[in-house]
Amino acid sequence: MNQSKYTQFLGLGVLLCGLLLTGCGGGGGGGDTPDPAKTVTVTGLASQESDALADAGTVVKVGDVTSVVFSPPKALGTGELYNFQITVPLTSSKGSFTQGSTVSEFPLTATPGVSLTAGTLDLGTVYVGTNSGICQVTGRVVNTKSEMVPSAIVKIGKFTTTTTADGTFSFAQAPAWFTTVTISASGYDTRTIVLDNPLTKSISNSLGDLRFQDDITDDPPPPPF
Repeated sequence: MNQSKYTQFLGLGVLLCGLLLTGCGGGGGGGDTPDPAKTVTVTGLASQESDALADAGTVVKVGDVTSVVFSPPKALGTGELYNFQITVPLTSSKGSFTQGSTVSEFPLTATPGVSLTAGTLDLGTVYVGTNSGICQVTGRVVNTKSEMVPSAIVKIGKFTTTTTADGTFSFAQAPAWFTTVTISASGYDTRTIVLDNPLTKSISNSLGDLRFQDDITDDPPPPPF
């Protein structure tokens, strides 16, 4: 082989190698592998509105990232169960389930526009179905004397918010179809309140006053002891 043909052969080999590396993401640090510092791994327990588990294969989608519900569910280190897992950007605020022809949304955060924290995020139970989705929730937390309770924690599933100085609270995003709300605050017994109706998707659900049943103090009880 003369020098000219050898040079052409070598150049063709280098070009082919470069194309192969480009196609498989070689030389680029892993191609589309998510950056752990910019993503959060979300887990949850997708359930039917009947509280049975969602069908295996139900599609979970957040932005351009997709996954599926699996069966049987797995257990977290805390013992809580989950049947879907998806790694998404920190800017994500909601996702969706597609089960057959039914598509229902679910929130990732109670406050859209605020970045999630890198690592892991467990959503707990989120519902799949025609009545499931994302809703807004407002209300006020008061004590037995109907006095407002500031800085109380209001919890719907795994989603929480805190009351303002006048005892009011709001969820810009909460999971629909929940039937209980839990309130807690320093000086009061934690209380879980059963709602008359499930939270309705796509609207603002006004819960009115959520009332602590007992006020706790450090004062001794009145006589007789």
